[in-house]
Amino acid sequence: MSSTNQPPGLSTAISTLAISAPDKSPPDPPLRRLAPHRKYAKKFLILPDELLIHISDDVAPEDLPNFRLTCKTLANIAAKHFGEKRLARRRFIFTWHSLKGLLDMTAHPVFGPCIKSIMFGTDHLTNQLGCLMDSLKSHYITDHAEAMRVLQMYHERWTKRAAFLASRHLPRMLRGVLTNLSSHGTSVSLGIFNDGRFSAPIDVVSGVRKTQHSLIHGYGSCDEYDGLPFVKLLKMNKATLRVIEAACAAVNFRPVFFEFDLNGQEIFGGMVAALDSFLLNKGQVQSLANVNICIRQGDIDVRVLSSRSLVEFEQRSTMAEELSMAEHCHLDLEWLGQPMLTALCATPITHLRIKSCYMHRSQIVRILQAFAETLQVVEMVDVAISGLTDFDPTPNMVLRCLRDDLHLQKLVLDDLRSWHIEYGDPPGYTIAKGRFWNGQQQVHAGLCVLLRFDGYGWDCDYEEDPPNEQDIRREELRVQGITYSEHAQTMDYASYLEYKSQHEEFLEDQKREYVQKKKIIAEAREAMARVEAGEFSV
Repeated sequence: MSSTNQPPGLSTAISTLAISAPDKSPPDPPLRRLAPHRKYAKKFLILPDELLIHISDDVAPEDLPNFRLTCKTLANIAAKHFGEKRLARRRFIFTWHSLKGLLDMTAHPVFGPCIKSIMFGTDHLTNQLGCLMDSLKSHYITDHAEAMRVLQMYHERWTKRAAFLASRHLPRMLRGVLTNLSSHGTSVSLGIFNDGRFSAPIDVVSGVRKTQHSLIHGYGSCDEYDGLPFVKLLKMNKATLRVIEAACAAVNFRPVFFEFDLNGQEIFGGMVAALDSFLLNKGQVQSLANVNICIRQGDIDVRVLSSRSLVEFEQRSTMAEELSMAEHCHLDLEWLGQPMLTALCATPITHLRIKSCYMHRSQIVRILQAFAETLQVVEMVDVAISGLTDFDPTPNMVLRCLRDDLHLQKLVLDDLRSWHIEYGDPPGYTIAKGRFWNGQQQVHAGLCVLLRFDGYGWDCDYEEDPPNEQDIRREELRVQGITYSEHAQTMDYASYLEYKSQHEEFLEDQKREYVQKKKIIAEAREAMARVEAGEFSV
């Protein structure tokens, strides 16, 4: 029998049943779709590290903490930028919690080298019963039990902090901090700040200044003052300074600057005497262990670099390294106090730099004349010279002092402006822009050119200052468009002719003024070009 006619075998039947039987295996799970932000996040994180680093560098300082919280990858990528933008300048107080945080930060391999300035608070809670009782009364705490509870809290915290200040932990932790900073090999400034800020805004109703008090926080301040209904502080300026000096001497640490952040107390808090006691020795400015000094006055840093015979007045940049308009940052030397100002003016200085602020002309002249015997280099960059409204141009007083009272070897005047406080809007008129003169002859000749032509506007783009060609052209079109039909109802023809003649005369005056200014500007620029080419006969 042929094999083709044989009945199917068992194996064939089983195969057939297996094929025809329905599949009992569990179905495949559906594809899981990622949310759009998760999908794009994966694509973002596969970018090269170089691009991620560049992106993190463009993130605003206030957004960097959230940027680093996104994931571990971005936390590591942005660590250096976070340290440079958020940890470069930090404030601390003399408590175990605060200094432990500082010790850990300076020991960090990434954040430690980013530190540029460390400030220590000078104040701590008071234990003066009379002061506390007055504060209880002013805060309307009249309940005996509540008042006792507050006094007990003050006593406990004052005792705890006093014990820490008297212990060996404080100097040991400070020495550890300075040792860590030395190991990174970076330049760091140390300093002190007043925890309490005094201000005296004018009351709108009465017109009287009312002194207000606010707290300047350092790391650990919230932990120190948490739960207190009010904060009354006791100043320990000299003690704080001496502790820092002793720690620096113990580990041979030399800060690039020693900073004093007075927070407005040089005016309202009686800090002038404290500043004098820190920096003056028999009426002369003394360096603290041969360290340069920086005094913060509002938005301005007053630096005395004794190692370079240099005094600087410069606007302090913000956390984002941005500067305000110079006309918004006033430098008033009187805030330093008369003893400190007298000692500063008596310091033998060869180099003076003023940058990104405005000063009254009389104060600039005062500081220039004080350093006249030794001063050789003056730099004034992005500076507005302010003055009262009078017929004598504001900058001339300063320019004459630079020319007649000093014997400078180098003078830099870049974006120097004149600004009248009473009626002028910033920025003021440009006096000099991009002027760099070397040698007494060139300095003298350049100043002669500025004084001869009054400086106002010719050292910048003159076409921005009216009258210019566009203003004159608009005035011409307006005068040409005056017709009698427009004024027939209000004046006769003779009055119309007189009216039009007045406008035509005004137009001619504008044209003559424009031609005259253009001629003066051309002469001034030609004279300045000769000076900068080495021809000093002005």
